Amino acid sequence: MPRVQVIWSRNNSEMGHQIIQYLKQSKINIDDENICIINQFANTEINVKLEKSVRDNDVYIISSGCATESMSINDSLVELLMLISACSRSNASKITAVLPCFPYARADKKDHRGTIGAKVVINMLQVAGATRIICMDLHAGQIQGMSDIPLDNLYGIGDICGHLSHDIFEKYGKQNCLLVSPDAGSIKRTKAYANLLKINYVILEKQRNYEINNTVEKSVLIGDASLIPNKYCIMIDDMIDTAGTMLKGAAELMSYNAKGVILVATHGILSYPAIDRINGAEFISDVVVTNTIPQTVHKSKCPKLSVVDVSYTLATVIERLSKADGESISELFEEKYIKEYHLESKLHNN
Repeated sequence: MPRVQVIWSRNNSEMGHQIIQYLKQSKINIDDENICIINQFANTEINVKLEKSVRDNDVYIISSGCATESMSINDSLVELLMLISACSRSNASKITAVLPCFPYARADKKDHRGTIGAKVVINMLQVAGATRIICMDLHAGQIQGMSDIPLDNLYGIGDICGHLSHDIFEKYGKQNCLLVSPDAGSIKRTKAYANLLKINYVILEKQRNYEINNTVEKSVLIGDASLIPNKYCIMIDDMIDTAGTMLKGAAELMSYNAKGVILVATHGILSYPAIDRINGAEFISDVVVTNTIPQTVHKSKCPKLSVVDVSYTLATVIERLSKADGESISELFEEKYIKEYHLESKLHNN
């Protein structure tokens, strides 16, 4: 069995440490330290070095496609490319780019004369030397078809449903909750959550102001309005950026006498002014995101924020890919597995 090496970039070192801790408990042959040294020159160029040999190793590089207080999203991407290239030039056997949050995922098709940013990112990863890509809850599923190397799109539904079942439902009562799709693009996701949690849902449709970026004029209800009064509405999306879409939708739900609104997303981008908006909206009772993007700073500014850890899911996928017997990845997201390991057990919340 080849030796497994997990390294991580600076933008999500906490997740890298957590994945290592899970993998140390497995039976794979793993080096339990981060062997990369990353420095930045005065002109902001990034310099990457490996402290140990990775020759013939299976290398997994953890890097979220996000900005931090000290790095832009483009800094994070270049740092990842440098790490991949360093491993490739050091004769690593396999190089898997683990991007919990995939950068430029919203640029998934050509608009007018624009670029397809997601395809550009995949091309760069491949040219740098990546042999596989792992990400979670892609904004658009068709991005998988842009890659000429294996691209595994994982799902946060199990971890998030576990949190909803063991925390939100215990807090508010499952009978008092209703799922909501914030727009037509999230209907499939919301139906999957509704099926697992056995709970009703309604749909909103957003109407944008296309003269101003990231602006939603209003949301319109599609569905049975009689389901909403006196319910805590759990609005589910893949990401929360400026929170404009969700807050417009929440306002629409409150007009139907909802008791409160809970925002749920895999990727808590929470760009300015999202947190100010959320803190200022009394009808938003809770915000649930995962740690695909580091949330330490956001959590310190937003008392409504809860963070679901998906490190165990990513570590399990890495473990299965590293084993010679070829254990299935897709079964981790089948209904039977999610019920057993997320809904019927509090294992991942302890």
